Amino acid sequence: LDSGNLGLNVTESQYCFSDSQNLMVSLGANTSLGDLCAAQPANLTSGLCPVTKVSQLEEMINTTKLLDACHSVDPLKECIEEPICQSQVIDIATQMAGQLQMVVDCKNMVLAWLANKLGLDATNTMLRNLISCRVNKAFMCECPLEFGDPMPVAKACGCSSTPSSATCCRAIDGYLLEVQQQMLITNLHALRCVTFLASMLQNMSVFTDIYFLCGIDLKNFSLQGWYNVDML
Repeated sequence: LDSGNLGLNVTESQYCFSDSQNLMVSLGANTSLGDLCAAQPANLTSGLCPVTKVSQLEEMINTTKLLDACHSVDPLKECIEEPICQSQVIDIATQMAGQLQMVVDCKNMVLAWLANKLGLDATNTMLRNLISCRVNKAFMCECPLEFGDPMPVAKACGCSSTPSSATCCRAIDGYLLEVQQQMLITNLHALRCVTFLASMLQNMSVFTDIYFLCGIDLKNFSLQGWYNVDML
């Protein structure tokens, strides 16, 4: 942020993203890290956020209040009791954005400003705890994946007590191929999703254990499984 800008321009973002990705790979990260984390050069720009200058942001907000809220994020309080830092970030992002579709980009600008002010260690702790809150909340609610109509699977796998394994497995593999490309999820999330889909299929009179029949496991419900297949 030494340039006075909250985000990089398009050209700068492409160079910086590439350099960051190469550095992570040299340290042993997956070569598809950007795709796994749904990251792209645009994440380093200000996007649609109308506030693009550090000076603009600092004129709009109480910087001391924001830093106090986020310099030491208590994961228990932040995730369960009172989301102090998250509330501050969202409130400021909403104020900056003016329109709902711009809030996410403005939130990224607030986090970029915080990262510059807090320093490396405090920023890492803050971001880890905020991300942990999102993951835990998703698990506490429902399976985070969206499932389309599983009727084709039900027709292929539920027509008899012993459905054709080839036909059934082709159907469930094709169905999960679309589902698993949505996001990278934890095993706890995947368990929730496995149970949810099984319940949907049972309601459609599929009583065969098609997970066992077709060798389906937790990774089939996540991007991890998709990349494992893609790289074979």
